[in-house]
Amino acid sequence: MKSFKKVMISLVVGNIVITPFITSNVDAMEPPSFKVGGRKDYQEIQGTHLMVNVTGVDKKGNEILVPGFIEFPLTPGEVLTKKDILNYVQIAIDAKSADEYRVVNLAPNSKIEVSYNNNKSDIFPITDKGFVIPDLTKHIENPSFKLITNVVLEEKSSTDNNQVFSKSTEVSIEHFVKFLKRDNESNILLPINTGRITNLKEKHHVGDKITENDLLKAAELEFKKTKEYKEGYRIVKRLNANVIENGVSSRILYDFQDNKPFNYTISGKRQPAKLHTDGLSDTYYISKNGDDYPLN
Repeated sequence: MKSFKKVMISLVVGNIVITPFITSNVDAMEPPSFKVGGRKDYQEIQGTHLMVNVTGVDKKGNEILVPGFIEFPLTPGEVLTKKDILNYVQIAIDAKSADEYRVVNLAPNSKIEVSYNNNKSDIFPITDKGFVIPDLTKHIENPSFKLITNVVLEEKSSTDNNQVFSKSTEVSIEHFVKFLKRDNESNILLPINTGRITNLKEKHHVGDKITENDLLKAAELEFKKTKEYKEGYRIVKRLNANVIENGVSSRILYDFQDNKPFNYTISGKRQPAKLHTDGLSDTYYISKNGDDYPLN
């Protein structure tokens, strides 16, 4: 039997807010989740969050990539370090151009700024030691800590740590699913769970293909265990699907706004690891009356 424990993910992929707590196998990590701004269904993350709005430049300062802003939930009382912030920025870059660029550094004098109480602002330097995230919810409903800066990028190359593994290489698969329902008649979606692990076959190999229908069938079986299913809710549509390979490389597999069919083929080009693990994250919209999301 698997050993499970409750873990907290410091990174938050997808355009729907989820809790940073999941129930997970001790050797697995759920794909990070973020909220992409500028989409027609965009709504600001509820609660304390970090808004990453960066411009990618080369070492000479020439602009090479503008990913648009992305929001990540934060937890007051935790420490936010430069390493954490660079991880967030890398996710923002990968969301725009997956596995093409590596974040080298932030522009000099980059800082985190938050405004509240009639435009009162606090500024936090970005350091290795980091700073404790203050709880400002008594002053403002959704404190937004903003990082607006240039970041230095370089192209990834064959000198990266990724290696090519043969088709005989075993890869463990963990399939995390979340189900969200509408908050009354609004376009705000609320999670009914903090993340469930399906019974999708665990052991696979490099080159194996997992179809979108495989994921849906596993999600449906898990959904039938929920009280919402007994109340008459049904899965209407997939909202997003993401994967993180060996806890390092993240990719967006599906987004309902693009609605492109997908299959997930387990990549042989990956970071070295004693145990290879891919975490698949799958989010679905559920409803009692079959209405679509978002509402027009």
